Amino acid sequence: MSTERIAIHLQARPDRSISIAERHLNVMDRMSAIECPLGFHGLELPPVPDCGEELLASYEIKTGLKGLSIIGTYAFRGPGYEYADVAALDEIILYGFRSSNKALDYPSVLRNGVASVAEAFGAYRVKVTYGMYSMDYQDGVGREGPTLEDLKAAGVKDVDGRKNILTMYPAQFWDARLCSDALGFGPEEVFSRLEGKVDKVELTDSGVYILLSDKVDLSYEEYLEFNRRAKALLGLQ
Repeated sequence: MSTERIAIHLQARPDRSISIAERHLNVMDRMSAIECPLGFHGLELPPVPDCGEELLASYEIKTGLKGLSIIGTYAFRGPGYEYADVAALDEIILYGFRSSNKALDYPSVLRNGVASVAEAFGAYRVKVTYGMYSMDYQDGVGREGPTLEDLKAAGVKDVDGRKNILTMYPAQFWDARLCSDALGFGPEEVFSRLEGKVDKVELTDSGVYILLSDKVDLSYEEYLEFNRRAKALLGLQ
């Protein structure tokens, strides 16, 4: 059985008008309404983290589930700090585990858990990475079309960030603003184009959740194929 590293990246745009303390308490409250393994219900919650001398404040969630890590970060708020509309300044929650982890049901997590935590966190984007496939894809391995470096050289900033979509993942969430910026249409149109043609597509309160594969033993050829198929349906390169 495959034992690839799985990472679930929740990304949110920081709100400078809300302090880290306020944001943390809100995130903990909303995530505590969701059961494990992705939610924090019944868990000991970390105190408000502090940036110290850094530009990020970080915390860790301890679930008691073997092989599951959860870390989060908030971007610094403060006078004189130059904010930019780029993913490098996102707030994040990052889950990590192996696809073969017997303490988690990988397909169930993708089908039943990701959309809920995306909404609770206020994410604009969620991506579920499988091993090194996304890095290979962005490097152009086995596919046609522009690579990550090609796009950067052409002046495209923040690739796969807040305004554009290069890579499709086994599962992803996009909010309405990202859909509009990257695709030129909203979540409802994404749903209309993908319904019945992918494993799962679901409209949420703030965006759309797309599941392209929940296979534990996903091959890179299958990864390339669902990228070709989904991107063609969405009008992406």
